[in-house]
Amino acid sequence: MIETVALDLPSLASVHTAVVAVPALIRDHRVTPQVLILNADAQLMGAPQYSVNGYGKTFATNCLGH
Repeated sequence: MIETVALDLPSLASVHTAVVAVPALIRDHRVTPQVLILNADAQLMGAPQYSVNGYGKTFATNCLGH
């Protein structure tokens, strides 16, 4: 079975939700982890963009979200 968890790295609330969701999936025996695929990198060009928490999106995605 493949189980996915939504995660918006620049949003600290989304990161927290995912951090709570993954152990719950394991604890409830809905998944048995065999492979975990994580990928994130962003280099946003142009006008500055900010996360919902007020951090630059590049910094929030590449640093805070991990």
